[in-house]
Amino acid sequence: MVLGIAHPGVPADPAAPIRVSEMGERSETFSVRARLRAGDYRDVCPELTRTVKAAGDRHGLTLPVPRAGMRIRAGPEGTLSVVTPA
Repeated sequence: MVLGIAHPGVPADPAAPIRVSEMGERSETFSVRARLRAGDYRDVCPELTRTVKAAGDRHGLTLPVPRAGMRIRAGPEGTLSVVTPA
């Protein structure tokens, strides 16, 4: 999936696409390729990150949190052991 973004510090042409570049077990990584003037990078980059996050929030983008099941067993003499499923 490729999405475009609009930001005052990013020229409209060429468009700045947003791509899902990595899907991990606990996170998804989005890549934005925007052409910026060198002097604007320090200001625009964090604003761009917030813009992408806000767009995801507005559109109901939620990232699942992985869950791990475990059991705790009582052992001899009051010891505990944690058993995780394989």
